[in-house]
Amino acid sequence: MATYVNNLRLKEITTGDEDGTWGTSTNTNLELIADAFGYSTEQLAANADETFTMTDGTADGVRALYLKLTSAVSLSATRTVTLAPNTVSKVWIIENATTGGQSITISQGSGSTVTIANGTKAMVYTDGAGATAAVVLAIPNIPVANGGTGATTLTANNVILGNGGSAVQFVAPGTSGNVLTSNGTTWQSTTPAAGISLSADNTWTGTQTFSGTSAKFGVVLSDAAEVATVSATAATGTINYDITTQSVLYYTSNASANWTVNFRASSGTSLDTAMTTGQSVTAAFLVTQGATAYYNSAVQVDGSSVTPKWQGGTAPTAGNASGIDAYVYTIIKTGSAAFTVLASLTRFA
Repeated sequence: MATYVNNLRLKEITTGDEDGTWGTSTNTNLELIADAFGYSTEQLAANADETFTMTDGTADGVRALYLKLTSAVSLSATRTVTLAPNTVSKVWIIENATTGGQSITISQGSGSTVTIANGTKAMVYTDGAGATAAVVLAIPNIPVANGGTGATTLTANNVILGNGGSAVQFVAPGTSGNVLTSNGTTWQSTTPAAGISLSADNTWTGTQTFSGTSAKFGVVLSDAAEVATVSATAATGTINYDITTQSVLYYTSNASANWTVNFRASSGTSLDTAMTTGQSVTAAFLVTQGATAYYNSAVQVDGSSVTPKWQGGTAPTAGNASGIDAYVYTIIKTGSAAFTVLASLTRFA
């Protein structure tokens, strides 16, 4: 007796079965196999979840390799499309062409699921127990008119084919691997594979860590600029120096009194929080002096007093009139809320 236990729901004729008529069943099976490599559409009839069944021995859209899902009405929320029977192991390329701008979730009735954004395509395989995303084919930032999806965001498992057809996979931001970020017009990789250029201007946020080896530096700079804040301010009182804002702070008005400099990461973050033990930062404070000069009489980190170790072994007791006094501080975190500060004063006139 014929059975339909295979993945394409083809009719399996047993020995001696269908004597004189087996040719019809064989031809039907060949047509169904051809359909499994073709293109078809299935339409969600309502604004609701729906199940599409691969019928035993009968042509239907579900068996197609490329399956385009549409909807008769506009969807108002993500809808689940269940591909049955649940025992089928198969690969699909599924396009979400439904109206309403909603995602669809592909399920096999149990196990994991795959969510496909509206207007995108995904390669989905099922193992007979649940659907799993193998490859997401939506390549971001390629206009629809040029064959892309127009998508501007990335999810895990996006794949881009590089030179020679080799695949480069990019994972979701915040995980280990190749992460894509946009510079406004093109997509660049923060850890690029061979052949991917970072020649365009980019703005990086967060902490970027570059690790070398015992024989190589992690970063080599041939040209680099530091941020200098130039302010028409006179040094006096307690001056909050925000390390995350600048490397050089330049006061262009004449100092009016001795001052305390307080180093912190920012107005809302302590330097102790921003730094880890074993890290150091260097900051320069340029102070304009008039005929009566003043000097940096105290140093703080996060509002707590620190006694610097001054170059030459002696702390300054006066400023230098009619010029610029350049103070340079190297701040080393030696433990929790513990810092060593190396300081120097140079006169420029």
